[in-house]
Amino acid sequence: MTQFVRAYLNNAYSGKLRPSQWEVIRFLADAPERDRTVSGVARHQRTTLGTASITVSALERRGLVRRGERRRAQPLELTEEGLAVLERDPIARLEEALGGLEGEEQAALSNAMHKGLRVLETDGQGVWRGA
Repeated sequence: MTQFVRAYLNNAYSGKLRPSQWEVIRFLADAPERDRTVSGVARHQRTTLGTASITVSALERRGLVRRGERRRAQPLELTEEGLAVLERDPIARLEEALGGLEGEEQAALSNAMHKGLRVLETDGQGVWRGA
């Protein structure tokens, strides 16, 4: 497991983006417009509004994300550069690797991951709250 996580993390920092920034880019690419706000990002990442705002601001400075014109609950969108970066998403390599598993293997892995996430989310250690 450690080797698998290490291999993922080596890829997760590609493109000079942090994993949390990649997650925001993926979220903005897939979420409906009503959810593409800083508070929507915070909910999705299970973090605070302040942390989400810092991540979004960093992506804005890099020219990957822009805010809408509204004064409140501004919709966020990926710029053309943000969409281009998404084409080099490191999670795609992980999906490719796991996509090669047989159906029963995929089901077993999915069940194990869901069980593991439930433990991490309820263990009281705050593993996902500030990540």
